[in-house]
Amino acid sequence: MTSRTIGSAAVVSAIGYLALTNIAFAQATCKVNGQVVPCDQLGEQVGGFIGLGLGLMAVVGIIGLATTIFWILMLVHAATHPVENRAMWIILMIFTGILGAAIYYFVVKRKFNAAAPVGATMPSAAMAPPQPAGAEPPLAPQLTEYVRNSIQQGMDKEAVRKALLASGWNPNDVERALR
Repeated sequence: MTSRTIGSAAVVSAIGYLALTNIAFAQATCKVNGQVVPCDQLGEQVGGFIGLGLGLMAVVGIIGLATTIFWILMLVHAATHPVENRAMWIILMIFTGILGAAIYYFVVKRKFNAAAPVGATMPSAAMAPPQPAGAEPPLAPQLTEYVRNSIQQGMDKEAVRKALLASGWNPNDVERALR
């Protein structure tokens, strides 16, 4: 047999099974609230209850998804922030689930958020305080050593300046080194 023949046989079998079950339901009787009704009308009789059950399942599913997200957020917070007893909190949340995450939220995270002002971030190099107007960054030791050695060997300051500028040094740094 080829796969096409097997596939056709499976489709025919499925259609036959569906037809037999519909015949069985059409001939059978079901009880709804103590009354005998044909089973093909069962969906009409209990449709509201099925909708209520599906709605309840959807609400429970959404609540479950929200609590799982909350649990993951609390785990990530405990793992990425400087929390006292970090390992204990992570283990507690892993073994107790949402209950541990709720305890962590009320005991640690709320206090953690209250301690950090809104918009506070870790300082970076870009956020370093600006240098005062009069303060200049220190010169490279190689530059100052070259200038000192060249002048000691009897080189003219203008020749030292030209040599340094030709080799790519910053003109302001060269002037400061020559002072």
